[in-house]
Amino acid sequence: MNLDLQYLKLLSLAHYILGGIAAAFSSAAIVRFFLRFSRIVGHMGPPWHGHIAGGPGLLAILYGIGGLAFAVCLIVSGRYLSKQINYAFCLVVAAISCIFVPVGTVLGVLTLIVLTRPSVQELFERHRGEAH
Repeated sequence: MNLDLQYLKLLSLAHYILGGIAAAFSSAAIVRFFLRFSRIVGHMGPPWHGHIAGGPGLLAILYGIGGLAFAVCLIVSGRYLSKQINYAFCLVVAAISCIFVPVGTVLGVLTLIVLTRPSVQELFERHRGEAH
């Protein structure tokens, strides 16, 4: 069982790291949106009626917000893994992280492998009633 706790601590650390990286890249997308938007507004002039091809990149802001939400979920999942609480949340975040190839896939698969072990499920069951 001590090995299971070590696995969960390592996975928790990996979730924190990947969450930080995801937050940094997502923030970069949001900054890019605002830089591009300010450049477009600056070229339009005071009445701001004109159109510049390409727009300010609304997809960048959507990717940024989605990425920040995913980063927060990764960090929260890392916290839950370290405390062995909220098994279902950790399982769902691990499954979703498999979409993000290659690092998210590796982390997600390893997390799913560890979480599906009966001994790890018992650890989460023991902490089910505890406060966060």
